[in-house]
Amino acid sequence: MILFINDSLSSFEQQGKNYKWQRPTKCFKCHSKKFYGHGHVSRYFNQINNLLFLKRWRCLCCGAVISCRPMAYWRRYQETSANIFQALQIRFKTLKWPPWIARQRGGHWMRSLNKKLKIHQELLKEGMLETLAFFVEKEISIF
Repeated sequence: MILFINDSLSSFEQQGKNYKWQRPTKCFKCHSKKFYGHGHVSRYFNQINNLLFLKRWRCLCCGAVISCRPMAYWRRYQETSANIFQALQIRFKTLKWPPWIARQRGGHWMRSLNKKLKIHQELLKEGMLETLAFFVEKEISIF
């Protein structure tokens, strides 16, 4: 489970493990309010060359682990959701990936989007760009 923190990567990088993490208010699984610190987990992000250490908590009741993550990043992705959206828009318009995106990475995003669209066919709008804009506007993770 992920707790999204509304802060910038630079503040995480500058303060490191000394960052004052927002403690979860309740467990997403069992709704308990009892947690203990479960250390840090290292993550890479595209905008920063160094490893970042993000805080984790474990629920005392059910044992679920809650990890913190910056708000601008979807889970399992090192790129911001805005950059993914922009790259996919360019790909739909020009049929080429932007120069700052590796073809393999962009293909991964495209396959994930297609898989999500097959699941949610009722959300399919007039075209791919409109559908992508709909997902971003409603804050639906497309991956």
